[in-house]
Amino acid sequence: MKIEQLDEKRILISLCDEEMQLYSVSFEELEPGETNSEVLLRELLLQAAEQTGIIIKNKHIMIEAMKFERGCLLLVTVSEKTGKRSFRVGHSTGYSRVLVFENAEALLGCICALSSMKDFRCSSALLGYKSRYYLVLRSSYPFEQGVINTAHEFDAAVREGRSYISSLYEHAEIIVPDHAVETICSALNSKNDTSP
Repeated sequence: MKIEQLDEKRILISLCDEEMQLYSVSFEELEPGETNSEVLLRELLLQAAEQTGIIIKNKHIMIEAMKFERGCLLLVTVSEKTGKRSFRVGHSTGYSRVLVFENAEALLGCICALSSMKDFRCSSALLGYKSRYYLVLRSSYPFEQGVINTAHEFDAAVREGRSYISSLYEHAEIIVPDHAVETICSALNSKNDTSP
Protein backbone atom coordinates (compact mmCIF):
# COMPACT_ATOMS: atom_id res chain seq x y z
CA MET A 1 0.00 0.00 0.00
CA LYS A 2 1.20 3.48 -0.82
CA ILE A 3 -0.30 6.69 0.57
CA GLU A 4 0.65 9.91 -1.17
CA GLN A 5 -0.53 13.45 -0.42
CA LEU A 6 -1.24 15.23 -3.71
CA ASP A 7 -2.13 18.60 -2.16
CA GLU A 8 -3.81 20.01 0.96
CA LYS A 9 -7.15 18.36 0.08
CA ARG A 10 -6.32 15.22 -1.90
CA ILE A 11 -4.70 11.90 -1.01
CA LEU A 12 -3.90 9.08 -3.43
CA ILE A 13 -3.90 5.54 -2.03
CA SER A 14 -2.73 2.62 -4.13
CA LEU A 15 -3.72 -0.90 -3.09
CA CYS A 16 -2.66 -4.17 -4.66
CA ASP A 17 -5.11 -7.07 -5.05
CA GLU A 18 -3.41 -9.00 -2.21
CA GLU A 19 -3.99 -6.13 0.23
CA MET A 20 -7.65 -5.97 -0.72
CA GLN A 21 -7.97 -9.73 -0.26
CA LEU A 22 -6.88 -9.32 3.39
CA TYR A 23 -10.22 -7.54 3.88
CA SER A 24 -12.11 -9.99 1.63
CA VAL A 25 -12.83 -7.19 -0.84
CA SER A 26 -12.38 -7.14 -4.60
CA PHE A 27 -12.67 -4.06 -6.78
CA GLU A 28 -16.08 -5.23 -8.00
CA GLU A 29 -17.28 -5.55 -4.38
CA LEU A 30 -15.92 -2.15 -3.32
CA GLU A 31 -19.21 -0.44 -2.53
CA PRO A 32 -20.56 1.84 0.19
CA GLY A 33 -22.70 0.00 2.71
CA GLU A 34 -20.86 -3.29 2.18
CA THR A 35 -19.35 -4.27 5.54
CA ASN A 36 -15.89 -5.36 4.39
CA SER A 37 -15.57 -2.29 2.16
CA GLU A 38 -16.56 0.00 5.03
CA VAL A 39 -13.93 -1.56 7.33
CA LEU A 40 -11.24 -1.27 4.66
CA LEU A 41 -12.08 2.36 3.81
CA ARG A 42 -12.31 3.42 7.45
CA GLU A 43 -8.86 1.98 8.21
CA LEU A 44 -7.35 3.49 5.05
CA LEU A 45 -8.74 6.94 5.89
CA LEU A 46 -7.34 6.78 9.41
CA GLN A 47 -3.90 5.75 8.12
CA ALA A 48 -3.98 8.43 5.42
CA ALA A 49 -4.93 11.13 7.94
CA GLU A 50 -2.18 9.99 10.29
CA GLN A 51 0.51 9.96 7.58
CA THR A 52 -0.45 13.19 5.84
CA GLY A 53 -1.84 15.30 8.68
CA ILE A 54 -4.99 16.08 6.69
CA ILE A 55 -7.94 16.36 9.08
CA ILE A 56 -10.84 14.15 8.05
CA LYS A 57 -13.00 14.26 11.18
CA ASN A 58 -16.36 15.97 10.53
CA LYS A 59 -15.40 16.69 6.91
CA HIS A 60 -17.14 15.77 3.69
CA ILE A 61 -15.01 13.09 2.02
CA MET A 62 -15.35 11.87 -1.54
CA ILE A 63 -13.55 8.65 -2.51
CA GLU A 64 -13.10 7.72 -6.16
CA ALA A 65 -11.91 4.19 -6.91
CA MET A 66 -10.21 3.33 -10.19
CA LYS A 67 -9.12 -0.13 -11.25
CA PHE A 68 -5.61 -0.72 -12.53
CA GLU A 69 -3.75 -3.83 -13.58
CA ARG A 70 -2.77 -5.23 -10.16
CA GLY A 71 -5.14 -3.48 -7.79
CA CYS A 72 -6.86 -0.14 -7.47
CA LEU A 73 -6.26 3.54 -6.80
CA LEU A 74 -8.36 5.50 -4.34
CA LEU A 75 -8.46 9.25 -4.75
CA VAL A 76 -9.62 10.80 -1.47
CA THR A 77 -10.81 14.42 -1.61
CA VAL A 78 -11.53 16.22 1.68
CA SER A 79 -13.88 19.20 1.55
CA GLU A 80 -14.10 22.01 4.09
CA LYS A 81 -17.85 21.65 4.32
CA THR A 82 -19.15 19.16 6.84
CA GLY A 83 -21.20 16.23 5.74
CA LYS A 84 -21.19 12.54 5.15
CA ARG A 85 -18.80 10.66 2.94
CA SER A 86 -19.58 9.96 -0.68
CA PHE A 87 -18.10 7.16 -2.71
CA ARG A 88 -17.81 6.57 -6.43
CA VAL A 89 -16.28 3.64 -8.27
CA GLY A 90 -14.77 4.62 -11.59
CA HIS A 91 -15.34 2.29 -14.50
CA SER A 92 -13.14 4.16 -16.91
CA THR A 93 -10.78 2.05 -18.99
CA GLY A 94 -8.18 4.75 -18.41
CA TYR A 95 -5.69 6.16 -20.85
CA SER A 96 -3.52 4.35 -23.37
CA ARG A 97 -0.57 5.32 -25.55
CA VAL A 98 1.61 3.27 -27.85
CA LEU A 99 5.26 4.22 -28.29
CA VAL A 100 6.62 2.99 -31.63
CA PHE A 101 10.37 2.36 -31.96
CA GLU A 102 12.37 1.65 -35.10
CA ASN A 103 15.19 -0.14 -33.27
CA ALA A 104 15.99 -1.94 -30.02
CA GLU A 105 18.57 0.63 -28.90
CA ALA A 106 15.99 3.43 -28.80
CA LEU A 107 13.46 1.13 -27.13
CA LEU A 108 15.85 0.08 -24.35
CA GLY A 109 17.03 3.65 -23.77
CA CYS A 110 13.45 4.85 -23.43
CA ILE A 111 12.51 2.00 -21.09
CA CYS A 112 15.44 2.84 -18.79
CA ALA A 113 14.48 6.52 -18.83
CA LEU A 114 10.81 5.76 -18.10
CA SER A 115 11.64 3.42 -15.22
CA SER A 116 13.76 6.10 -13.56
CA MET A 117 10.97 8.70 -13.75
CA LYS A 118 9.46 9.66 -10.42
CA ASP A 119 5.86 8.47 -10.08
CA PHE A 120 5.82 6.42 -13.30
CA ARG A 121 2.55 4.50 -12.76
CA CYS A 122 1.84 2.98 -16.14
CA SER A 123 1.23 -0.67 -16.84
CA SER A 124 3.11 -1.76 -19.95
CA ALA A 125 3.35 -4.44 -22.60
CA LEU A 126 5.88 -4.89 -25.40
CA LEU A 127 4.88 -6.10 -28.87
CA GLY A 128 6.77 -6.58 -32.11
CA TYR A 129 5.47 -6.19 -35.67
CA LYS A 130 7.23 -5.74 -39.01
CA SER A 131 10.67 -4.93 -37.52
CA ARG A 132 9.25 -2.35 -35.13
CA TYR A 133 8.75 -2.42 -31.38
CA TYR A 134 5.51 -1.22 -29.78
CA LEU A 135 5.48 -0.29 -26.10
CA VAL A 136 1.84 -0.12 -24.96
CA LEU A 137 1.36 2.06 -21.88
CA ARG A 138 -1.84 2.21 -19.85
CA SER A 139 -2.68 4.50 -16.95
CA SER A 140 -5.67 5.43 -14.82
CA TYR A 141 -4.66 9.08 -15.14
CA PRO A 142 -3.85 11.33 -18.09
CA PHE A 143 -0.26 10.88 -19.17
CA GLU A 144 2.33 13.20 -17.69
CA GLN A 145 3.98 15.37 -20.33
CA GLY A 146 7.30 13.94 -19.12
CA VAL A 147 6.34 10.49 -20.45
CA ILE A 148 5.59 11.90 -23.90
CA ASN A 149 8.73 14.08 -23.87
CA THR A 150 10.84 11.05 -22.94
CA ALA A 151 9.34 9.07 -25.83
CA HIS A 152 10.21 11.88 -28.25
CA GLU A 153 13.79 12.03 -26.92
CA PHE A 154 14.22 8.47 -28.18
CA ASP A 155 12.54 9.19 -31.54
CA ALA A 156 9.42 7.20 -30.69
CA ALA A 157 6.20 7.90 -32.52
CA VAL A 158 3.29 8.23 -30.09
CA ARG A 159 0.01 6.64 -31.14
CA GLU A 160 -3.34 6.28 -29.42
CA GLY A 161 -6.83 5.03 -30.07
CA ARG A 162 -8.73 1.94 -29.06
CA SER A 163 -9.01 0.57 -32.60
CA TYR A 164 -5.28 1.11 -33.24
CA ILE A 165 -4.37 -0.81 -30.07
CA SER A 166 -6.88 -3.60 -30.79
CA SER A 167 -5.48 -4.02 -34.31
CA LEU A 168 -1.95 -4.06 -32.94
CA TYR A 169 -2.77 -6.86 -30.50
CA GLU A 170 -4.50 -8.77 -33.29
CA HIS A 171 -1.49 -8.73 -35.65
CA ALA A 172 1.64 -8.22 -33.57
CA GLU A 173 3.72 -10.73 -31.63
CA ILE A 174 3.54 -10.21 -27.88
CA ILE A 175 7.08 -10.09 -26.51
CA VAL A 176 6.36 -9.12 -22.87
CA PRO A 177 2.64 -9.24 -22.02
CA ASP A 178 2.72 -7.42 -18.66
CA HIS A 179 5.07 -5.16 -16.70
CA ALA A 180 7.35 -4.73 -19.72
CA VAL A 181 9.15 -1.63 -18.42
CA GLU A 182 9.87 -3.20 -15.02
CA THR A 183 10.79 -6.62 -16.45
CA ILE A 184 13.19 -5.31 -19.08
CA CYS A 185 14.77 -2.73 -16.79
CA SER A 186 15.27 -5.36 -14.09
CA ALA A 187 16.91 -7.70 -16.63
CA LEU A 188 19.20 -4.92 -17.83
CA ASN A 189 20.19 -3.99 -14.26
CA SER A 190 20.92 -7.61 -13.30
CA LYS A 191 23.07 -8.02 -16.41
CA ASN A 192 25.02 -4.88 -15.47
CA ASP A 193 25.44 -6.10 -11.88
CA THR A 194 27.04 -9.37 -13.02
CA SER A 195 29.35 -7.77 -15.58
CA PRO A 196 33.07 -7.96 -14.68
